[in-house]
Amino acid sequence: MKLEQICKIIKQKYKIFGDINKTANKASSLINNDENSIVFCTNPEMLNENIKASIIICNFNSSIKDKLFIIVENPRLAFIRIMKYIYSKKSISPSISFDALVDTHLIGNSCTIHPNVHIYSNVRIGNFVNVFDGTIIGKSGFSFEKNNEGELEMFPHIGDVRISDNVYIGANCVIDRGTLDSTIIREGCRINNFVHIGHNNIIDKNCDIHGRSFICGGSKIGENTTIYAGSIIKDGITIGKNCIIGMGSLVTKSIPNNTLVYGSPAKEIRKV
Repeated sequence: MKLEQICKIIKQKYKIFGDINKTANKASSLINNDENSIVFCTNPEMLNENIKASIIICNFNSSIKDKLFIIVENPRLAFIRIMKYIYSKKSISPSISFDALVDTHLIGNSCTIHPNVHIYSNVRIGNFVNVFDGTIIGKSGFSFEKNNEGELEMFPHIGDVRISDNVYIGANCVIDRGTLDSTIIREGCRINNFVHIGHNNIIDKNCDIHGRSFICGGSKIGENTTIYAGSIIKDGITIGKNCIIGMGSLVTKSIPNNTLVYGSPAKEIRKV
């Protein structure tokens, strides 16, 4: 994609500075990108010299050299429209419904997939994984941006889900695919019934997540953490290692290692 093409797609007023000859052929995140990438950014602190992307859509000026900057009022909305254009002709996540264990390259050895499980093709599952009835893995997450007409435009999801070895996933859970990168559940995790894990979450090893808990997108849960029933974790939250989230808690702030929190909003009770 060249500058002229991008400016037509975004449908916003824009300003340009930097190298106008830069091009890109894929949409990427600020974490995983290369010289062929276009990214968006709304926080100047997240932009640094390590960003390899050639084209950056943002709402601020930057001193970083050798990039093409397109400044708009709403970078996220502009990026959504670019993603829709890039991926409009590509297949979006065909899926496989399991009425019984099916031999497929998506699933590792010695896994048990119970009836009525729905697994999309953007999912990679390790060995000795147990998935119970009614669970859905790999659907697009719930992410929208409001345009000037008040309409909600969906953020296309092109990421995947990666589930490591020896994971237990109960009945009627939903695990969303990542937007640009991966939703990750590492080895040894135990997830009870009716749990929702949003896009781009990273659940570290040996976490214990009890029923009807909801982890909003972009959160990171440290290893050996227990989240008791009915808890809600706000998007973008980081929970440290060896933490305990008490039953029915609403976590709105990041939590350091070895901490027990409880309440709505959750407050530190003691160290563990």
